Formats: sequence, C-alpha cells, structure tokens
Amino acid sequence: MISLDYVRLYPKLWRAYAVLFSKFRLPLPPLHTFFEVTYRCNLRCHFCQFLEILERKSPAVLGETEISLDEIRRMIAQVPPHTLITLSGGEPLLRQDFCDIVAYACRRHKVHVITNGTLMDETVTRRLMGLRIRTALNDGLLWISFSLQGDRKTHDRLTGVRGSFDRTVAGIRRFIHGRSSRYPCVNIQTVINESNVTCLSHIVEVAGDLSVGLCNFIAENSGNHFNREDGCGTCDCTSMPRMPRIDRGLLNEHLNAADRQARTSGVRIRYPMGGRKHLVDYYSVGLRVSDFVCYVPWTTMVICADGEARSCFGHSLGSLKEKSLREIWQGKEMALFRSRLLRAGAFSGCIGCCMLQPKKQR
Repeated sequence: MISLDYVRLYPKLWRAYAVLFSKFRLPLPPLHTFFEVTYRCNLRCHFCQFLEILERKSPAVLGETEISLDEIRRMIAQVPPHTLITLSGGEPLLRQDFCDIVAYACRRHKVHVITNGTLMDETVTRRLMGLRIRTALNDGLLWISFSLQGDRKTHDRLTGVRGSFDRTVAGIRRFIHGRSSRYPCVNIQTVINESNVTCLSHIVEVAGDLSVGLCNFIAENSGNHFNREDGCGTCDCTSMPRMPRIDRGLLNEHLNAADRQARTSGVRIRYPMGGRKHLVDYYSVGLRVSDFVCYVPWTTMVICADGEARSCFGHSLGSLKEKSLREIWQGKEMALFRSRLLRAGAFSGCIGCCMLQPKKQR
C-alpha cells in the first residue's frame, strides 16, 4: 500500500535532511515537531517514562500546568507548514479540547496522533475522520498510533487498569470501522519487555484481525530523555541507562513467531534502531554507541505539556511562552548541542531511543 511507504521513506528523508543541515550548513527549519499536550493519563503502564510524574501529581495539578488551547495554537502557527506534527501525551484524548487542537494542526500540517485508544468513542472518531488527509500530498490527519501491550491479561497487568485491553481494542475497531479510505493510516505500537515478549505474535494476530497493517515494536527505554522536571537544565546525555534484559533465545523465538504471524496476517512489523538485529542485541548483549548516530537536533523539536521546548526528548532549551520556535531552533544553545552531538555521533545516554539510526544500514 502506498500509505505504508511512509514507514520506509521517512528514515531516509530524515537522514538526508540532517546531512544537508549539518554538513552543508543549510539553516533548515524543523521537519518534525512533537507536542506532548498533556501528561495526564487514565492508564499506569509499568514502563512509562512519565509514571513517576503521574504517581506524584494529581490530574488536577498536571492540568493546571498544561499549555492552553490558545497557547498551543500560537505554537503550532510557528511550525513550518506542511511538515509533520505528532500530538501525544500522556493520553491526549483526556483533553476536552484535543479534537480542536488536531483540527488547528491539520489546517497547514500533516498530523500524527498517539493514543491508548480507550477514549476513542463515536464522537471522537467522527471528528478525527473529518480531518483526514485525502491524498498523500494534502495536509490533515495522516496517521494514528494505538498502544497495545499484550494479550488481555498481560495488557491489563502492564497498564494497571482492568478492562483496558478490551477498551483499546474496541477503540481501534471503532476507528477502523469509521474509516472510509486508506487515510488516516493506523498502526499498533508495543513496548517490548520481559512481561509481554511471549505475546508478540498474538499482538500481530490482533492487528490482522482488526485490519491494521503495521505493528511498531519499540524498545523499553530507561534513559533520562523523558525527564520533565529539570526546568531549563540539561539532562546528562553521557550517563548509560540501565539496560533491560530478555533472554536472546526467548526473544528470537517470539520475534520469529511474530514474523510468521505477520506474513499470515498481511501485517508489516517495524523494528526500532535500524532493524531486528539491533533490537535483539539491545536486550541481550547491549549496543555500542559508536555504531549509531542521531539526527534529532537537525530534524525534530519537542514541545512539552508546559510549553518547554527540547531538541530531543531530554535536552531543555527554554519555553515557547518566552521565545519563538525560530529563536530556539536557531539559537546558541541548540547550535552547541548540535556541535556536541556531531562530534559524538550519539550519546551513551541515548541507547535504546527509537530515534537512533545505525551508521551502516543492514
């Protein structure tokens, strides 16, 4: 399907864009902008990088610190037109104005939404479907990612909420049923961990049953990229995160089963960090930082739920409430961060991040 070509084309475009920016010093604008519109969530996934915030702060307190609809609109208006905007959380559908945010972003951008799907009711589905792109060249809702973490028992245990599997699957089914064209594209994303490794083929089977064409397998990441309470400080990118471990034989066994199920169901599997081998190495023997590069500071900007701007998921550069996106993107702090990363290729603290790319494609 043409719609799934984005999966193959996007990393290549990312790499080319970063090379033009870094090697030839072209002052290009961000290619991809993430907006974390809330940290509130109705689930408590054990592996969530925001779990500590959710456990220490009430939804009311978190809601008070979120940027308003008007502020988000002002920030989106600064994002270069026709580029990709990802709207995520927390669970973004907990914001009552979320569909208004999507509608505004869709006016001049391609939009990607990440959700756990439990709140995907008929009203939300209709509103989002009305914002879909008509062709690959148009702006609008391009993609939606649903989080699914295992079979019913495993998913509910990992999310900490009984019945969440059924609600997520119902949300996906409702959305797929309401879709009248190939757009928006839909995928299921799964954070692989010791608890759900035996469920991977079942997840692919569910995807096939729901007519979802892509499963995105993500590495569990314990790094500090997602620290959201360091103010305008700089995270320690040189500190090696704790590596999660899964027996290599066990992981390969269940990835093989998932691959077989994918062929049977007509589902594509996407692996992080450049491919399946890197994923298996990550969980078993570890990865060498020198084998990877990162293009994030030349391609991507992250806007946190409080308006803080980051070059990646960890390095804070100031608030969009006080500076423009262009000032931050072309500022001295960003330039310094880029120069550091250009010398390093990738930081040890970034191992496990799905944004990493291998130096040599395999």
